[in-house]
Amino acid sequence: MLERGDVMIFKRQEGFRYAFGDPLEAGAVILIDGKPLDIERTRIPCKILDMSPRGLKLMIEEDFSEYKNKVLQVEISFVLDAAEIKGIGEIIWSKKWGSGYHYGIAFI
Repeated sequence: MLERGDVMIFKRQEGFRYAFGDPLEAGAVILIDGKPLDIERTRIPCKILDMSPRGLKLMIEEDFSEYKNKVLQVEISFVLDAAEIKGIGEIIWSKKWGSGYHYGIAFI
């Protein structure tokens, strides 16, 4: 879902989206202007809820809404079938969910 003013545009029509039965454990580094948000803590634990060729849905306990006027990127790493995978994407939407937040990430 992309935010354009007050209009939300959903991109769920992608041909392939894999929803993990059990969320996939991952680590994330939040970047602002290409620099880590918190240099003392290198990785934030998070979970990948679903993934498509163009992005993924991530669950993180932390709220990054104070940076909504900045371009936030996520450097994410996770292990899938014994292979470590790393990627960078931009946070394009967020939603409060239980005690944490869901974030929509578009791969760069």
